[in-house]
Amino acid sequence: MLQGPERYQFLKSWLQDLSDSLDDGWYNIIPFWLLLCIFIGGTTAYFMPDDFWTRRRDNASVVYAAILTMNGIILALSWGAFAKIYETIGTPHFSTFLKENGVLDKFLFFVSYVHTSQILALSVSAIALMVTQFEDADLRWQRVALGATIGFGMYAVKQAAGSVTVMHDLIRYRAIFDADKATRAGSVRLIRPETDT
Repeated sequence: MLQGPERYQFLKSWLQDLSDSLDDGWYNIIPFWLLLCIFIGGTTAYFMPDDFWTRRRDNASVVYAAILTMNGIILALSWGAFAKIYETIGTPHFSTFLKENGVLDKFLFFVSYVHTSQILALSVSAIALMVTQFEDADLRWQRVALGATIGFGMYAVKQAAGSVTVMHDLIRYRAIFDADKATRAGSVRLIRPETDT
């Protein structure tokens, strides 16, 4: 009986990615981009005037709704890139080539990681939109919600932009695969029996 394919495990791939990064140096496991985005979001929220939440609550709602919409659009647009990545990976014999070279799981992990960061940004912005509707919510929580919304939103955009790099890597692997296939095809000669005419 045919055994089912091994199920992809995101957490296992994430820990493997962290382990590979640690091999290149301990500082590689620090999420500098995430920390930078959270810092920018936190700084923006800290310097936002109190009036943003108190007197002009409708403006705050519009800002959160706009960020929520933007995060949803980025998620939807990213699926176009994900579809192209899956289409490229899924071409005949190419996925086997990627698996044999140990990079198939890295590409699958990238798509899962970007998708997770975008879902997180979308969720945080939806929660922040709800938090801002409570007039009695402390301004500290309002600032935390705004900082997290901006920070995770920026990080999701940064991760989505990384799809270009992944597509470049896939094109390079595809070129290697095609060159290897052409080399093998060039070394095989087709022998045709001679026919009397």
